[in-house]
Amino acid sequence: MKQLIINLLIRFIPIIGVVGLREYSQWIEVFGNANGILCPELHTYIPDMHPHQCVSYATICKGVTEAEIKTEVNGTQYVCHPRFQPFDEGTPTKGDYSFHCGSDFGQTLIMERSLDGHYKFYCKENLYPKTCLIQDKQRCQYCKFPFFGFECESVPQYYDRTQTNPVRKCDGQCEECDQNKVCSACRFDYEKNNSTDNLCSKSKMLWFSTLCTNQKRQFEY
Repeated sequence: MKQLIINLLIRFIPIIGVVGLREYSQWIEVFGNANGILCPELHTYIPDMHPHQCVSYATICKGVTEAEIKTEVNGTQYVCHPRFQPFDEGTPTKGDYSFHCGSDFGQTLIMERSLDGHYKFYCKENLYPKTCLIQDKQRCQYCKFPFFGFECESVPQYYDRTQTNPVRKCDGQCEECDQNKVCSACRFDYEKNNSTDNLCSKSKMLWFSTLCTNQKRQFEY
């Protein structure tokens, strides 16, 4: 029954491309938490891999053409699947909610729907948006943290938009900073008050509001 529900939900993925992106944490609402399912080392839960709940990202599985169990010389066994081949790009990573291809810019897990209705998963270098974590063939579905929104172009306050691995935090309204939090770029509508202002404390909108108020007073006079 659980697999049937997942198969039904996975067919609604293209709708997300029309409505908008999901937060990465919402992956578990559709597919379940990969870390909530116990899998052997170098195995992970991937949806639509029926009848296998856990499949392997060990390199011994690269290039398999059918679901099979492969055995290393030391006797360790791995469940390999031809529709799960995350080997060509990125760093295979078991994330907080799901498997992905690493946090570096441009490394994206692709979910490609085949003619039979099933999905195959593989890693690919993705130049736009390079902040995409998981993507189907149409568009990005989940952004790399801390990015969000349309085409994964936005970052919340206090996060550096140039860093995803590791994530870096800036102060105030700064949008790009170095490891010492020296600011090099401010968020939209903010600017530095002086050369040592790393908080981007001057609001452009406040200046615009003051200008409008002064013009209104002149008009009234």
